[in-house]
Amino acid sequence: MARSINYFHPVVDLITSDERLKLIEIFNDIDEFRYLKPEGSVSRRASNKISADLKHGDAKFTETYSDKYPLCNELVERYNGSIWTFLHVKAGKSIWRHADYKQTRKCCITFPLYPDYSEYANTNFYDDLTQEEPSAYLNYGVVRSPALINVNKFHAVEKSTKDRLAFQIQFFHTSDYKTVRRQMQMNKLLTASV
Repeated sequence: MARSINYFHPVVDLITSDERLKLIEIFNDIDEFRYLKPEGSVSRRASNKISADLKHGDAKFTETYSDKYPLCNELVERYNGSIWTFLHVKAGKSIWRHADYKQTRKCCITFPLYPDYSEYANTNFYDDLTQEEPSAYLNYGVVRSPALINVNKFHAVEKSTKDRLAFQIQFFHTSDYKTVRRQMQMNKLLTASV
């Protein structure tokens, strides 16, 4: 198995339990979701599969620059991020193997909101689309913290028997994964890697 820090790194959790509950309320308040097609980042088949999952409501992804939710913007500032998103995946569904569009979304911190870390589905990382076994996997039950994820690596989210909701802080444009990880390390926002 490859060094996991090339794919993800556990992050210090600066979000309180009250803020987590408020984030769930905010997610339930949002009535518009934008489903981003991962153009140019995956094979046509994988891209079509992800788009179909999103269109059918199996996975919801929202991006916003709204000032309507100051808590979300405050959390972005805590971690020196760009914008925030929510990712919701229905029970029994997975997110197909893909890499995010390299021109914009470089990495993100994922904060599982529900279910608990111990029941949150793994994120698996691959070096290519044909690889059968993952090069690394993020097991939130072991890490028990949010994680900075290199979304330019091929990754997939496993199926789960429960709905999953995560809050994500995005890093865009010039901040690639290694740069963000280095900055977070200097700011003492990383925990020991697993």
